[in-house]
Amino acid sequence: MEELRQCRLQQRNISATVDKLTLCLPVLEMYSKLREQMKSKRHYPALKTLEHLEHTFLPQVSHYRFCQVMLATIPRLRHDIQELSMGDLKDFLESIRKHSDRIGESAIKQGGCVQGEMPIFQTSFISFIPGRCFFHSSKEDFS
Repeated sequence: MEELRQCRLQQRNISATVDKLTLCLPVLEMYSKLREQMKSKRHYPALKTLEHLEHTFLPQVSHYRFCQVMLATIPRLRHDIQELSMGDLKDFLESIRKHSDRIGESAIKQGGCVQGEMPIFQTSFISFIPGRCFFHSSKEDFS
């Protein structure tokens, strides 16, 4: 009889452990997903995952120590994502500034203003009226 009681007790303990691990596993998967998104510079999905983790998954298992550590690191993670995205934005804007001449030239060519008309010179001025382009060779013509 004692052995049967011990087996039932072990069975209940195993079942309780499986249930608790089933609750904790999604939290760990979401945290791993968050880290991967941050590593691959997918900032917006990382913020969404962080928010989902913070408001949906962590409250269910907040009494565990590893979840309390995760909750404590959320503000730092949010700040890190903000810093990384600002750095990427600054790099993007700097790249745009470096390539703005080529981008502008390409935009004018694709706009159809140059097709069959006067070529663009470095000293030319361009004025736009919806549907038309005018090329001026000097500042006096521009007014």
